[in-house]
Amino acid sequence: MDTNHGVHFFLDDYQFARLWNHPDKYIPLLQKFAYILTPDFSLYRDYPKAIQLFQHYRKHWLGSYMQLHGIRVVSTIGWSDPESWEWCFDGEPKNSVVAVSSIGTQKDETSRRLFLQGYAEMENRLDPILVLFWGNIPDTLQDRTNIRHMGYTMDEKFSLIKAEKKIKKGLDLCR
Repeated sequence: MDTNHGVHFFLDDYQFARLWNHPDKYIPLLQKFAYILTPDFSLYRDYPKAIQLFQHYRKHWLGSYMQLHGIRVVSTIGWSDPESWEWCFDGEPKNSVVAVSSIGTQKDETSRRLFLQGYAEMENRLDPILVLFWGNIPDTLQDRTNIRHMGYTMDEKFSLIKAEKKIKKGLDLCR
């Protein structure tokens, strides 16, 4: 087990669709890490509600399946807009460690506002003890003492391309 590293899925969905399609092929590889974040399937605002619900379901199903195989799982919390709040926090742990990402949420004023509103709702409903935060932390959240910045800015993304290729090669070996 690599006790110093975890695995996140803050990538384009197609990059980890194979995990959903063939989870048993990847369990042995994922078991080698200290923890795994639940997959961050996209919840775009323009997706129909049924698709967003399915994305939420897939995240939870894979998280549960990984736990059944002895993997330490950290819940990734995601939302799209206030309508998604009626279900997007369902099944998420309260008073626990969770993960969020601001990647792709800061490109325009509407996206930034919806991210911050959803973040506030997540804090209100889940009261996390620690938030593992990928991407740029918005200025209004900088003073939070329960946020641990995990990095992953665009500059870091490009430096990770070689590492992702190695991971992909490792995932391919599990097929």
